Amino acid sequence: MVLRNSSIRQKLLFVAMVPGSVALILACGVFIYYDLLSFRQGMVRNLQTLARSTGINSTAALSFDDRLAGEEILSALSVEPHIRSATIRDSVNRVFARYQGWGSSGLSEHPPLPSSGHLFRDSDLLVSQAITLDGQQIGTLTLRSDLEELRRREQGYLGLILLVLAGSSLVAFVLSSGLVGILSDPILRLASAARSVSKDRDYTVRVEKYADDELGVMIGCFNDMLSQIQDRDLERERNRDDLERAVTRRTAELVGVNAELQVSKRRAEEAAMAKSRFLANMSHEIRTPMNGILGMAELVLDSDLTSEQRLYLTTLKDSARSLLTVLNDILDFSKIEVGKLTLLPTRFSVEQSLDAAVATLGVTAREKGLELTTRIAPEVPRLVVGDSGRVHQVLLNLISNAVKFTSLGKVSVSVGQVAEEGSDTILKYSVADTGIGISPEQIDRIFDPFEQADSSTTRNHGGTGLGLAICQQLVEMMGGTIWVDSEPGRGSTFHFTVRLGQAGTEDPEQPDTEIAIRPSPRAGQSYTESAPVTAALLGTAERSRRVLLAEDNPVNREYMARILERRGHKVTVVWDGYEALVALEREVFDVALLDVQMPRLDGLETAKILRRQEEAGGDHLPIIGMTSYSLEGERARCIEAGMDDQAPKPIEARLLCELVESRAAALRARGTSPESLDSDTGTSRDWHAGISRSCLDRCGELLTGLEEAMKTGDRIGSRRQASQLVGAAALLPGKEALEAASSLESQVQRGLLEQALESLPNLRSDIDRSGQAWITARTAEINFRG
Repeated sequence: MVLRNSSIRQKLLFVAMVPGSVALILACGVFIYYDLLSFRQGMVRNLQTLARSTGINSTAALSFDDRLAGEEILSALSVEPHIRSATIRDSVNRVFARYQGWGSSGLSEHPPLPSSGHLFRDSDLLVSQAITLDGQQIGTLTLRSDLEELRRREQGYLGLILLVLAGSSLVAFVLSSGLVGILSDPILRLASAARSVSKDRDYTVRVEKYADDELGVMIGCFNDMLSQIQDRDLERERNRDDLERAVTRRTAELVGVNAELQVSKRRAEEAAMAKSRFLANMSHEIRTPMNGILGMAELVLDSDLTSEQRLYLTTLKDSARSLLTVLNDILDFSKIEVGKLTLLPTRFSVEQSLDAAVATLGVTAREKGLELTTRIAPEVPRLVVGDSGRVHQVLLNLISNAVKFTSLGKVSVSVGQVAEEGSDTILKYSVADTGIGISPEQIDRIFDPFEQADSSTTRNHGGTGLGLAICQQLVEMMGGTIWVDSEPGRGSTFHFTVRLGQAGTEDPEQPDTEIAIRPSPRAGQSYTESAPVTAALLGTAERSRRVLLAEDNPVNREYMARILERRGHKVTVVWDGYEALVALEREVFDVALLDVQMPRLDGLETAKILRRQEEAGGDHLPIIGMTSYSLEGERARCIEAGMDDQAPKPIEARLLCELVESRAAALRARGTSPESLDSDTGTSRDWHAGISRSCLDRCGELLTGLEEAMKTGDRIGSRRQASQLVGAAALLPGKEALEAASSLESQVQRGLLEQALESLPNLRSDIDRSGQAWITARTAEINFRG
């Protein structure tokens, strides 16, 4: 780690010295080892030579067992100072003679050696030599020599090595220090330049080139790299300047394009809103007269008619209902296309839902001589959670098709449970008939929009070709699938599944507007339908109610008034919201029927004004909104405006009576004391001034909302607020406020929001002046009559 972080000079010195020193040490070590090994072998040879000569001289002494002569022979070894001891042993290994040098110990502890051999130990060398006579060993001579000479030789070599190593290292360091600079100096200058470039971003730095070796090539490449980077930076600066100019130019273009896109977006939103309003207006304009046609036909059918007249009117009524079905299909398909169709889950009874669908077509099936049966499997839950209206729509379409395409035989409807998944249940509905059937090639396209089985079907039975396409979309929205099994000439069976929630076993909480449904027939029994419900079958209400009916269509007014009057109710008819407010100032009503779309003041604005007055201390008046619009959220708009319920047109007689009586029954007595009533009209004194103040407050709210919408550039919201403001201004006395509101609405419709915003203060002054004059006049009128 230390060497890794050292300078390049130190590393080069290390590289230059360490390998040489290691090689020198290895060479010295090999030389010393070889010399010491040779010296040891020489010692062994010399000692063995001395042992042989001494052994030869000891032959006679051993032969004659002359121990004294043997010791004298051994004492001659004293001339060799390295001989520490000598021992002669006879043939039975007994000590025959012994010599001990100065400072030596006995040889008894020496291990036995071969007759001729040697042994190096830590401090001495043992040599053994056999003593022979005439080829026979008569004894053994053992000499022990010290290793002092070997030790001195080793120490001398160690000192020599250290001296040589120190000298050579010093010479190598001096030489390497001068030579390393040749390599390290260019590298250090290159590193210094690189550090300067990295720290200061100065690409003008260059490193001087001294040679053409590898370091010179590297320095040249480094300088070239810096030149390229410098050129690149200059080019990048030029490109950045060009890019900034291009971005500035492109930004200006994008601002213009974005402005155009915003305009296009607003136009698209306005077009989508226009399409939605067109669908709503088309629905309203068709349904409103259709309500009159169906209602009047129903009223006339309830009178004394000839058989021919009844046939004509029945045909008229059926044609009107067919036209209404076509309209519903087209509107539903349009809503599916734009993704506006949503589900409204509620708790409902499977049995009652099936009965309602079958009851609608019971008369048609009976007139064609068909048997119409229903069957519900016992495992089907009694109550479920889902969009009962959409389930009813799919059932009604499939049963209607089955009755339409069946001339003889029967139509059977069955419901079974496919599976349970957690808190959900999957139900399977099947509608079977014995009609004309469908060929296999036709089955593949009957669920496509505007497609039918063949052209003859269109001629013989009519229809838009949208019913099954809509059914498929609705079933898929409810988490199911739809399919058909059919054989030409033998009939068809349409199946569809839906995923519904389980709602327990309690009775469903039916809304107050729901019509009572008769119990369904037992499973497997034929379903029979009674005569159509008309005004004559409604009977008489338990209690007569005072009903305020605000409807601008004269036919619808006549129809609903007649139905309610025949039921025994007292009906006051007006043609717009303004007249409704005037009527409420003069009379107390149990319930109010307000058409949503009316001139001057529509039903929604009228309901808001009434609810504001009730917040100030008035009694609650049940309000039922009537609309021919079929767009999603229409009921929510009515409820948000303060209405208690909503009824779609055309309104059936029974539904109309049920709504009026159920809502009126929930009304508590107003509780106004006689002292607080006007002596002439029986109306609360506070009511007159309250209505005036509520209208004025409503105008103030609309002005505030209009101002906010115009400031934020919300054209759609501005148009809606301006339109509502015109309706509210129409209630005020004089023409100044109405004319100013109408002029401002025209400006908003043309998109002149800034101009309209400038004229807003004048409109606010006109409305305040007219409203205060109205309140003053009303108060004076009440005081005068009081």
